[in-house]
Amino acid sequence: MADLPRTDESLLNIYEVELDGQIRHLIGFLAPEVAHRLGIASRKIVGEFRPTPDGEFDPATFEVNPEFIAAYTEFMNEDVVRNPELMMLAMNQPDRYLTLIDPRHPYDAPDLEVPIVNKVGRFRSTPDGFIQENSFQYNQKHRWFDPEYGVSGVFLNREFYDWLNQDALLESESDGFSVSHESSKS
Repeated sequence: MADLPRTDESLLNIYEVELDGQIRHLIGFLAPEVAHRLGIASRKIVGEFRPTPDGEFDPATFEVNPEFIAAYTEFMNEDVVRNPELMMLAMNQPDRYLTLIDPRHPYDAPDLEVPIVNKVGRFRSTPDGFIQENSFQYNQKHRWFDPEYGVSGVFLNREFYDWLNQDALLESESDGFSVSHESSKS
């Protein structure tokens, strides 16, 4: 099975599944034990790829799942919008767009122009310095897996992971199961 280019803290996993008589390679933002117990909900699938002939992950063939993007947008509008740092930026830049940069971007080079592939999306701030409700817009040119910059730092965001996998957390609290969120090595 293909290996993802990732750090040890990544919460991504590859799933090789049979759908409609075909073997497909999915990248999920959920732990294998959760997938085994609850199945793989489509909004937890980042996307799909075709492995190289030697079975490795091929970012050139990666196709993002629109349901994952919808879930990410929902998370940004529900949770991130209340981030104190983001709220302060809105106060200092009223009536503008606040662009969110992928955490993988090298911040040690402040003069470096942020490439479009590292711009995750943006919020709109109101004229009075607040973040406009439901204003997050995902950047369709953002790359979750970029040959130059690597895997998106969004996949290290434990809050997003927990938000997306609330069903597993609720089930584990109600039935006494312990859910580990550590990434398996593929």
